Amino acid sequence: MTTFTELPLSAALQQKLAAAQFITLTPIQARAIAPALEGKDVIGTAQTGTGKTLAFLIPIIEMLRAESAKADSAKSVKALVLLPTRELAQQVHEQYEQLRGKNMPKAALVIGGVAEKRKLTASARAANSSSLLPDACRISLRASLPTCDT
Repeated sequence: MTTFTELPLSAALQQKLAAAQFITLTPIQARAIAPALEGKDVIGTAQTGTGKTLAFLIPIIEMLRAESAKADSAKSVKALVLLPTRELAQQVHEQYEQLRGKNMPKAALVIGGVAEKRKLTASARAANSSSLLPDACRISLRASLPTCDT
């Protein structure tokens, strides 16, 4: 498998990938996306700039697309992405927003150093979404919302 068009992806995601000029799979994408789409656990490492973001975002987007199509899909977080830095979290958030369809859930970007009220508002607006959390974050099960130490 060498191109995104060879992957079993929804037509909407295929169009978004083509519009963003993603044509050829990188080695990490070629090895990780198909097994992840099958529901298998995948662990991969690759150098910076080799396409790891798409390697994990594409299966997440396809899973969320299928989930959001269900009439009984409850408003809850369906995916949680933890990232080591604020910059990477912002990059992944932008990539998700670029590739998600208009009927897809928005992502809540929750980062340290931002007013608590803004984080809660973002989380509430994107209650049925993926959340992107960088650096020193801990999940508070009692509050059902992520909290970050800065």
